[in-house]
Amino acid sequence: MSMPVLQALLVADHVYQDRATGKYLICGVFSVLYKSPEGAGPTVEEINKGVRLEKVRTAGSPQVYLSLTELNGKKSFQLRYVDLQDNSVLFVISFDLSCSDPLQTVEGSIALPLLPSPRYGVYALELLCEDELLGTHRVQVQKSPGFEGSRS
Repeated sequence: MSMPVLQALLVADHVYQDRATGKYLICGVFSVLYKSPEGAGPTVEEINKGVRLEKVRTAGSPQVYLSLTELNGKKSFQLRYVDLQDNSVLFVISFDLSCSDPLQTVEGSIALPLLPSPRYGVYALELLCEDELLGTHRVQVQKSPGFEGSRS
């Protein structure tokens, strides 16, 4: 039996579906996460004194937008988040999709937990169908701009 074809796998701040048209609106697509060094974030006192918002803001839980075609019947999927430095799987979301017309495009969004980032480096959100990799979206975790180092 043939595998579905992944047309899109995007990670974004928000994914909405317009009720009138059924179209998906994908806002804030990203492939880089910024992480402050341990102890480098502003203190409560600094926040109360008016530290710039860019130094305080953190991303909320992201969402994934998926678009698949050639899905024929019911298939089991896994969305997993992997640290590419050591190939450790940080979380897995399992779900089933079904479609009776393989020419139809199947779209959807999945809410994710905050993306764990135990270290700077490259991570991948991988979509598998019945243990076969369909595609990935890489996420680089980098040092936050504006943080020169850790607090003394």
